[in-house]
Amino acid sequence: MKQKKLQIDEDLGLVEISLGSYGAGPLATELSLSEALAYHLASGGSRTRARIALQCASEAGLRENTKLAIATACELLHQASLLHDDVMDKDEKRRDGESVWSLYGSSSAICLGDELIASAFAELGNIDSEDMANLSKMICCLHLAVSRSAAGQSLDCQLSDSLETNLETYERATSHKSGPLLALPIELVMMVKNEKQQHFSCMKGVASAFGIAYQLIDDYEDREVDKGAQLNGYWVIRDFVSSDEEAISILNQRYQWYCRVIERGLACLPSYTQGAVKFFLNALNNKKQMVGV
Repeated sequence: MKQKKLQIDEDLGLVEISLGSYGAGPLATELSLSEALAYHLASGGSRTRARIALQCASEAGLRENTKLAIATACELLHQASLLHDDVMDKDEKRRDGESVWSLYGSSSAICLGDELIASAFAELGNIDSEDMANLSKMICCLHLAVSRSAAGQSLDCQLSDSLETNLETYERATSHKSGPLLALPIELVMMVKNEKQQHFSCMKGVASAFGIAYQLIDDYEDREVDKGAQLNGYWVIRDFVSSDEEAISILNQRYQWYCRVIERGLACLPSYTQGAVKFFLNALNNKKQMVGV
């Protein structure tokens, strides 16, 4: 177990080098973008999607080049989504520092996000030659994840401007916004392993459940900051119940429901995905304890 963790940490260091290298390649002659990328990456982050990809790919016995390409591609997409989300949400802070758009301008943040999305597709070209037969499927999978995530973000922004949103619509928007990029690292590994369609359907359900459950707790934490400004699950619930206590009770019921969905996923997914799915459950439990809801 310790040896596997050391290997994942070592691989994560290689992913970090790959992420930074994009500023020394096509972006090198455009200082506003290369500097913005270096600043953004230096702000930190858990690199969760890369870690999930590396753990899952290692357990599945994937080749080194393929493993690193999947991890880097997924992390590039996530970083792009952060850049774009901050612009759309007008968030001036990111990890206790200024967001990229706030410091370098919204145009630079949007263009940098676009560059990272394109780079994610290019990164898949670095998979091992033995796995190239799966490349077209992996590219389509990457595209679908971007497409669904973009649709979810668009719906989220539309709902933020709406005075009336029900819980079903909120959860659907949250699922599309968060689920696709969470499922992607595991789905790409499963594609290399040529898994059955039922496993992909199960994985989509697990990732969507995690995204909704996590967002519900996160929204409760941010309820006062978001009130009247951004779409927030707590206020969506509070609008159709008579008290704060009832809203918290419903929020917890929905949270528990989605946790059970994730737990059921453990029984229908390949064994090499189990560590990643348990990571989802642990992350939810830690978040809930930290927020205290």
